[in-house]
Amino acid sequence: MRKMLYRSHPIFKAPMEVEKIYQMDAALTENQILLKYEASRSGLTQKEVVERIEKYGINEVLRTKKIHWYTMLLSAMRMWASL
Repeated sequence: MRKMLYRSHPIFKAPMEVEKIYQMDAALTENQILLKYEASRSGLTQKEVVERIEKYGINEVLRTKKIHWYTMLLSAMRMWASL
């Protein structure tokens, strides 16, 4: 069963807001990060995994449109041309 992401999830924030969140996280100690994200060095228990999947949904990147190899090639060529 797929759950919708909460609107408070970083994916729904403006790019600059997400960058600030990541910058603030980078300044935290290991213990602070573990507390903030309710994690541990040994990972999640099976029960925690199930609870988080129910709360946040599965951890996957959804694509609405397939990117063809030739589109990526042209994009890379344009990038190299602009250097």
